[in-house]
Amino acid sequence: KIDGDGQMTNASQPSFRVLSADMTNVLRNQYVNIEFNSELFDIGSNFNTTNYTFTAPVTGKYFLGTQILFQSVPSGADYLGVRVETSNHGYWSYLTTMTATLDADATYFHVTTAGVYDMDASDTAYVRMYLNDSATGSNVVDINSGATLFTGYLLG
Repeated sequence: KIDGDGQMTNASQPSFRVLSADMTNVLRNQYVNIEFNSELFDIGSNFNTTNYTFTAPVTGKYFLGTQILFQSVPSGADYLGVRVETSNHGYWSYLTTMTATLDADATYFHVTTAGVYDMDASDTAYVRMYLNDSATGSNVVDINSGATLFTGYLLG
């Protein structure tokens, strides 16, 4: 639909916005997929809340963004990373050295990422995190469901 000002809208444009489950005691030193299991909307039904994965319905450029609220982040961890994984490539969307970032353990630590990804029809995208910690002990992190989102839409 094109309005009088030349602005175009498409009610069936593929897009999604999903929320994460609460994830507690996420282990260190391994990739962990973030469990986006609750849809706020999913135009085109391209997001799978069972395997937490978006599947591109058509070839194109897609905007994908995340908002993650980590809780109980250990300041002694070597680094915290967030990756958007697509069929074509994994991208470190966020990576920080925790010892340089935090003076003490953080009750809350917010990470936001955004990017444009080239995806072919049937390519997939999902979000994973990695808490690298070479210290001994059982440092873990939690993920807050109320403020952890994954969103995306077809740009064209």
